[in-house]
Amino acid sequence: IRALFEGYDQMAAPPDPEVRAALEVRQATEGLESLALELTEKAPTIAARTDLKNPARVRRALEKLHGEPQKLDFQLPPFRKVKVGLELSKEILDERILVRTEMMVHNGWVQELKKLRDGGYRPEHPGLRAIGYRSMWKAMEGETDLEEAIATTIAETRSYAKRQRTWLRSEPELTMVSAEDAFEQIRPYLEFEV
Repeated sequence: IRALFEGYDQMAAPPDPEVRAALEVRQATEGLESLALELTEKAPTIAARTDLKNPARVRRALEKLHGEPQKLDFQLPPFRKVKVGLELSKEILDERILVRTEMMVHNGWVQELKKLRDGGYRPEHPGLRAIGYRSMWKAMEGETDLEEAIATTIAETRSYAKRQRTWLRSEPELTMVSAEDAFEQIRPYLEFEV
């Protein structure tokens, strides 16, 4: 979105797959600390703004250092740009988070996790880092009860929603619109007779 709205000219081409594969092998054999040390020694400024405990971010920073520097060259035609963000009141959002979490559990979240576990997946796999999955995993394994896992998931989701609201406040030229008002404005277009 920012590339479209602000015309970023710093967009990089995709990483070299050979460099990416070599870094993944190094991480597996030498550990993340080795990659973080290399990044710190070769590019201290980049290392200072990189989460050195995050393997994907460390590898990506090193990919940029090791790879051929290529920039994507593109020119967009002029067009009218309007950025709109929808916002809900905190009370409505909190209620929706509660209902959504309970609905996910009711619709088989724990059964989904059992299938993933039986398929060889573990909580440390990237896809299971999503909010709630580790809490539900603990409930599935009997390390905690389901009510506690639901409460933890709701708290984590509310915290994430708060970070999103904070981030949106810093987004340049964003017009916030009440989602409740927007829905009422488009409701006539959504209703039809059968």
